[in-house]
Amino acid sequence: MPANPTYTDGDYSVAFAVTPLVKQPAFEGVNDLLIGTQEFVQARADYAATALDTPHPDDADFLLVKESNFQDLGGGIQQWTRTYAKIPAQRIEGRSLAWQLPGLGFGGTNPITAITAVTGISATDPNAIVTITTGAAHGLTAGDWVFLFLEAALDRYHSQSYTYGQVIAVPGGSSFTIYQGVLGQNRAGSVQNTANYGSAVQGRKPESNSVPARVVFDYTLETEMGDVVILEPQEVRDEANLVTDTYNLNTVPSLMTYQAQVSAGEWIVAQASVARRWQGNIWERETVYVKAQ
Repeated sequence: MPANPTYTDGDYSVAFAVTPLVKQPAFEGVNDLLIGTQEFVQARADYAATALDTPHPDDADFLLVKESNFQDLGGGIQQWTRTYAKIPAQRIEGRSLAWQLPGLGFGGTNPITAITAVTGISATDPNAIVTITTGAAHGLTAGDWVFLFLEAALDRYHSQSYTYGQVIAVPGGSSFTIYQGVLGQNRAGSVQNTANYGSAVQGRKPESNSVPARVVFDYTLETEMGDVVILEPQEVRDEANLVTDTYNLNTVPSLMTYQAQVSAGEWIVAQASVARRWQGNIWERETVYVKAQ
């Protein structure tokens, strides 16, 4: 029973509490008392709904978020539950996430070597082995993985792209062999060894992987939702200002910028924030982060 009831025995015109405010945790693994419930009684004819966000009279941190259906006690008297909630502090959970690791293309510490010729191209066999000649010593060995900068001159535009392949053999310091299918219908313009991008990262194609994720939950009142920022994953754009899935020297952000994020162990947004109603007029923003890698 409340310490100072505001009713007279037998007078049910004003709602009065018949239990204390019972507080309990809201999230597994978090012992903060954030949800409170309290039973009230009142004459049905005198009942009027209480506005959401009304503070509890004995604990102003708890705001009204819900009133339950009524239980008929007879004689026109009803009982119901008021649910209160306290705005939670930011909390963090861990989970696994299927995430597409971005590709890591031209860039880093290794030199980019110009290609001067491609010979042995077959008109019918994409599995043919072609010989690529470079304008300077390339420093490659058999089995190295390389990024190839490709170009294609079409009727009305010139396209550029990157591909990833493995060196088959190295007949000389300025030549190496690779499967023709790696090139497709494109002309190879330059090559870079992906074996060493410095201490931070290795070169790679975009790939899906299961990675640890950090899920951050923030809370605010609906009246302040206009100030909530929906965070988006980092967008990578190529030289033509088109969205791409691979960082290189010319993307924005550049490969160097992403390497710095990896070296710093930075957590980056993996999925756009989601805002949802949590309790009453209290909203929750969920943002998923992964470590740059």
